[in-house]
Amino acid sequence: MKIYLDTSVPSACLDASHPERQEATTTFWRLLRSHSPHVSTLVIEEMELTPDRLRRRRLLALVSGWPRLRVNLSAVRELADGYLELAALPPRAEADAIHVATATVHGISLVVSWNLRDMVNVQTRARVNAVNALHGYPAIELVTPPMLGWR
Repeated sequence: MKIYLDTSVPSACLDASHPERQEATTTFWRLLRSHSPHVSTLVIEEMELTPDRLRRRRLLALVSGWPRLRVNLSAVRELADGYLELAALPPRAEADAIHVATATVHGISLVVSWNLRDMVNVQTRARVNAVNALHGYPAIELVTPPMLGWR
């Protein structure tokens, strides 16, 4: 199964300040190996902005060798703009709109994130899929690692 991970998921692997989230993410990470995980060039850009050099290297190492989906496509920008214009995602969540649009345009139907406020919630899922339908794309799932029920 192809899976898109936003930056919050690898970040949670290294975040000891939230032990339950870190443990759930570490479990997910071990099971992820039997699937086809993807990140985007935006995920890499966000990781490269990490001020702590050691943490930045560890983040990048977590996704080393994974396919990197391009975000600089007109279809990605158009769909992300659609999410924002039709309030599927709030204006402050432009990067999140790009993450979701990137996965959608590249044919990945499962996005994993820890962003409960803007991405992984019932309203956002319904609105994103309504926008996807308007633009001729299939529905996608927005989930946290534990929502997958992998053990």
